[in-house]
Amino acid sequence: MVITEPYFVVQNDYIQRIYQVTSNGKLREVPQEEYVLSAWEEVELRQDITLYRTPDGDETFVLPKGRKVRMTKLDATQEWICIEVTDGVKGWFRLRDGTDYSDYFSGLYFAG
Repeated sequence: MVITEPYFVVQNDYIQRIYQVTSNGKLREVPQEEYVLSAWEEVELRQDITLYRTPDGDETFVLPKGRKVRMTKLDATQEWICIEVTDGVKGWFRLRDGTDYSDYFSGLYFAG
């Protein structure tokens, strides 16, 4: 069973989690290699950012300030977020506790 639930990472979003019913009738979350986000909100880069081709990888590239992007998924550790550009280019951005992501992205969605 796939459940979409509210989730806050860089902005308010929704995450898809997969659950299965165990032999004793309880729900158990099934670990995933990637967690899909709703990615409905497009944001703009406030500065050039370095992205990685894969989480924890060595190969990087830079997206320039002003590009419009979507945050589409998290890796299994939920420490990396996939950033996608409308032309299909995508890369991974490391999430860090205490970071003010509004320094990186304009147009973030915060409910409340």
